[in-house]
Amino acid sequence: MNCFVFLFSRFLTQTSVYFL
Repeated sequence: MNCFVFLFSRFLTQTSVYFL
């Protein structure tokens, strides 16, 4: 579960950077 949350957070960060 922790790994999944970590991956999700990383994905969100990458998406944010991409949009920015």
